[in-house]
Amino acid sequence: MGWLRTDLRSLERAPPGVQRGGNSALPLCNSNSAMHPHPCPSPLQGEGRLSRTTITTERILPYAPDALCRLVGDVRAYPHFIPYLLSLRVTKEEPRDAGGWEGVAEATVGWKALRERFATTVRCEPAKGEVDVSLVSGPFHALDNRWRFESHEHGAKVRFWIRYHFKNPVLNAVVSANKDKVAAHIMAAFEKEARRRLG
Repeated sequence: MGWLRTDLRSLERAPPGVQRGGNSALPLCNSNSAMHPHPCPSPLQGEGRLSRTTITTERILPYAPDALCRLVGDVRAYPHFIPYLLSLRVTKEEPRDAGGWEGVAEATVGWKALRERFATTVRCEPAKGEVDVSLVSGPFHALDNRWRFESHEHGAKVRFWIRYHFKNPVLNAVVSANKDKVAAHIMAAFEKEARRRLG
């Protein structure tokens, strides 16, 4: 969900060749593999695969891997430090080892008149150094997000991976064109929150 920190002001103008509107309603597609998720085939016969954008980045941070994992898994706190995330609530929750949990979260994002709601499954397991997020419903054809946390001599190696495809072609084009900025903004938001919480 942190990837939503992109410059939504660019939505005021559509990229060249992209028409506003034109949302479609394909069945949602989900991938649940843990470390190397692959895009699902298109639900439309003969249409091939949907074009998905993938963003990856990694950092070495001076904190314990399990502490960072719990921070990323604390989705209830996201509206406090993720811009444009207006609200988030956990609708289903089951505890996991080492302060982890698994369940479903619903979020609302917005900027000016734009509002979108979506729901995801969340699995946070600090004992394994894993946070996985997958689409339940919302303005995407597909959404899968993975965080991995490993011990490192200077603290923790953090790996971030997300693959998505918006239903709205304008939003999809804008975010895809700025994916390097998106990755930087994601990590910057979480690094700032880590400094605040973990010192």
